[in-house]
Amino acid sequence: MTIEQLESYRAVRAELEDIEGELAQYGVRIAVQSASTAPFSKHTVTAEGLPPSPKAKALLERKARLRARRAEVERFVDSIEDSEMRMIVLMKYIKGRQTASWQSIASKLGYCSEHTPKRKLIMFLDNLHK
Repeated sequence: MTIEQLESYRAVRAELEDIEGELAQYGVRIAVQSASTAPFSKHTVTAEGLPPSPKAKALLERKARLRARRAEVERFVDSIEDSEMRMIVLMKYIKGRQTASWQSIASKLGYCSEHTPKRKLIMFLDNLHK
């Protein structure tokens, strides 16, 4: 896992939400009422889906790729055994605001310097690639 992949997590999540909204516009909903003659009772059945268009297919494929990228980052975070390191990653890249500062992360973890959590993360990621 690289810092670039972690940094792209929020953008991937936002793009997924955008694709969901776009797919909702393409959605088709059809209501069909059944026959009222015996022995059938009168009721309505609703069918929903996407029309077979190249645009909808492309959106679904992009959505699948983005979900895979999002899941990869989430699996990586779940696999971090060191609780402090997991919290650093969660606060900076996953749960934090768009501008989660290193200073705010350092103060939440009890460090005086904002460089401490940043250096710990860089060392952790470097050790993964060795």
